Amino acid sequence: MSVLYGKFSGTPMTYNDEQMQMIRDDDVMLFYEGVKMTTQNVHPCRDYVLVKLDKDKLETESGVVIAAAVTKDYMPCVGTVFKIGEGRMCSTGEFTPSLVRMVDILCSSEVSN
Repeated sequence: MSVLYGKFSGTPMTYNDEQMQMIRDDDVMLFYEGVKMTTQNVHPCRDYVLVKLDKDKLETESGVVIAAAVTKDYMPCVGTVFKIGEGRMCSTGEFTPSLVRMVDILCSSEVSN
């Protein structure tokens, strides 16, 4: 099993002369089986939601064209829910389901990217 975790999560360490990263289980965002992560084998953990980002639009609703150079550092913040984790664990040890559903359209703040 392979996992994906946050860029700043964990502590680098050497174990049996190999570079490793020590992380907490809460730092794991998703996991997958196999050599390569695909849309079929990826599973978000806990309350994480995997979102398929919309393609960049270089034209506004009113027809104004935006130069690609202006948007080169812009990360899209609108997307469709693709996969949902099992939910957030509450104090009883049970998971509460996510409030979002498959095919919901989300818009996150640019700061969270």
